[in-house]
Amino acid sequence: MDYVDLTQWPAMIMTAAAAWLVGSQRRPKRSAGFWIFLLSNLLWIVWGWYAHAYALIILQICLAAINIRGAQKTTQPQAPIIRQHKRLAPCSVAPSSANRSPRLHSAHFAYRFVSLFTLS
Repeated sequence: MDYVDLTQWPAMIMTAAAAWLVGSQRRPKRSAGFWIFLLSNLLWIVWGWYAHAYALIILQICLAAINIRGAQKTTQPQAPIIRQHKRLAPCSVAPSSANRSPRLHSAHFAYRFVSLFTLS
């Protein structure tokens, strides 16, 4: 029996487990997922060399580069997301004292109200 041929099964299991972990919202699980992905990339390269699957080897090298990038981005601390609202710009539809139609006034109010909740 060829034991190198059996490396495809742990590689497949590790790839599926790593994909599950990378999808986690918790940073330690995501980080572990990227490292497991890297180990599975290595196992796939070993099996691909044995099976003469050179396209698979090239794919795994590319995926390993992506996983290294993901592992680095996961371990870096993230800055908190701060949402800032735009300052309210002067409205060109401001009602004048001469023209106090209710329709114009309600349009101005609606514009100001909506602009309060619009994110930039």
